Amino acid sequence: MIQKKFIRNSSGMTLIEIVVSLAAVSVLMLIVMASFTLLMKSSLYTLQSSELRGLAKTIYSKLTDDIHKAESIHVYQETGHHYLKIRSQTGWVTYDLDTANETLYYNGQPLARAQADGVAAFEKPNTDKGKPSVSISLKVKEKESDPFLTVKFTAKSEVRHTIVTCANKPSADMICIDTAEKLAKIGNDPAYPLNGKYFQIADIELNTYRSGEGWVPIGQRETTPFTGIYEGNGFRIIGLRINRPDESGQSLFGYVAGAAIRQLHLDDVLIKGKHSVGALAGSSINTTFLDCTVQGRLFGFQNTGGLVGLQTGNSAKIERCSTFVQIDNVRQEGVLYGTAAGGLIGQNQSGTVSYSSSSGIIKGVRQTGGLIGLNTGSASIAHSYSNCDVYGSDLETGGFIGNNQLSSTIQDCYASGTVQGGNSYTGGLIGFNSTASIIRSYATGNVTGKREGIGGLVGTNDGFGAQITDCYASGRVLGYQGGAGGLVGYNISGARIESSKAYGNVDGQGPTSPSNSNIGGLVGLNESSFISNSDAYGSATGISYIGGLVGQNNNSLIDSSTAKGDVKAENTAGGLVGSNQNSSIVRNTFSSGNVTGTANIGALIGWNYATSSVKDSDSEKKSSILPLIGRDDTSTP
Repeated sequence: MIQKKFIRNSSGMTLIEIVVSLAAVSVLMLIVMASFTLLMKSSLYTLQSSELRGLAKTIYSKLTDDIHKAESIHVYQETGHHYLKIRSQTGWVTYDLDTANETLYYNGQPLARAQADGVAAFEKPNTDKGKPSVSISLKVKEKESDPFLTVKFTAKSEVRHTIVTCANKPSADMICIDTAEKLAKIGNDPAYPLNGKYFQIADIELNTYRSGEGWVPIGQRETTPFTGIYEGNGFRIIGLRINRPDESGQSLFGYVAGAAIRQLHLDDVLIKGKHSVGALAGSSINTTFLDCTVQGRLFGFQNTGGLVGLQTGNSAKIERCSTFVQIDNVRQEGVLYGTAAGGLIGQNQSGTVSYSSSSGIIKGVRQTGGLIGLNTGSASIAHSYSNCDVYGSDLETGGFIGNNQLSSTIQDCYASGTVQGGNSYTGGLIGFNSTASIIRSYATGNVTGKREGIGGLVGTNDGFGAQITDCYASGRVLGYQGGAGGLVGYNISGARIESSKAYGNVDGQGPTSPSNSNIGGLVGLNESSFISNSDAYGSATGISYIGGLVGQNNNSLIDSSTAKGDVKAENTAGGLVGSNQNSSIVRNTFSSGNVTGTANIGALIGWNYATSSVKDSDSEKKSSILPLIGRDDTSTP
């Protein structure tokens, strides 16, 4: 059987056709419903492993047989293996992808083998054990003759299918939950203690808790948190409603500490609270969330997240969780603003997040991020992504994280949504990055900022320890008041950028910026900082201090880097650097873009002054009309 669905990609232009082809193992009908952004790489339509993982995590399948209907697909790593896990109404079916045959085909020819973080459809075999053959074909439908990209899996390993009942709970002391009434007893009945072990065995609808203030959170107070274990077994809790806009800790679990919540799915959520608002937990200390999902809408004031409002503790962990949410954190009370809003977590203090994602729309005031609003302490985020459109009306807005600080680490992550910031520090991935590391991560969405510090990847990269390595950004950057770069707006105070690239065009001529400056294809302002082995490919347009790589290089080093985009300015513009000043060093660099302007215009450097130097560098556009350095006010050429 073949089932098709058409959706648009992240730019809203290209239609994607999904064709699911199944082996004749079962007579059950499969309907595939998808909601995802497919990120294509170059003209060969190859897919990154992270993109395969993201695609797999957002394919939802439903079988017409109500007994064995498949409701979600998850791909995860465990003990070095990659598994495809399909949740059905009666349990789970799991494939070990590392023991499967997997090939990517383009026009019928195999591509290089990719990591099996994969894509697959599902057909349940007639028996509890089997080896079904599965494939999905993806086609970019720009014209009918376009080729298919096919991902094929043939599971060699045994398929495991488990029926979940109270009789097969893993331990005798676990309490089975299958109704809303039993769920509400947790913490309110001596037989259902807050430190108990719970085992959900059916979907639960909270119909009787939809009116008035709605659901009363489990663990209502910080002094009486939930400290037990909740095994959701892949079942859902449907229709969570909470309407307490002036109370904190509003969630299914209000406060949790040292707890574990696993394989639980919340659908059709609507929550209105004040501080520490999340669908699954309002405030979480040293708690583990594993294989959980949320779909719904949340309103809050401070620390509002799709999954968790506030997560704290060095042993706090979120793994293989995802949300599809709208967050509204735009509330203002007197001089206080809404802060820390994220698609997954509002504020993360020293917690770990891995293989998790968020999709939807995030609206906040300060510290607004697609995945996390504020990420601080020794927090670690890895192998995760956000496909959220993010709107922050004030400071620190990012497609992935609003504010990333202290010794936090971001590794192998990406963001693909549109980002709009109403004030300073707006970035495609991170709005403000302070003394924290970003490694092998990227952003593809367009970025608009109404004040300074606007970047395709990071708005402002600040301080010793703030390091960007092996990263890239490809979205267009529009800055209203200067300090805009294709990768980073401001790279300041000892920050470093290494082996990174920017592909998007940078426009510093927003509608409210009559005196815009510091616009660069890679970095707007590089001050007391370092750039090495990095390149910019997009154009840079502004009024003054405009460079193909860096707008203004102040007391900083640029080494072994290139700029290939065109530069357009009114004055002080260079193919590589607009202004190179105050003991700055530019060495081993090259530019190849056209440069236009009226004063201080150079093929490589617009204005070089004070004790700055340019060494072993050149430009393809150097000529008698366009000198290498437009204006040189130094004694060291």
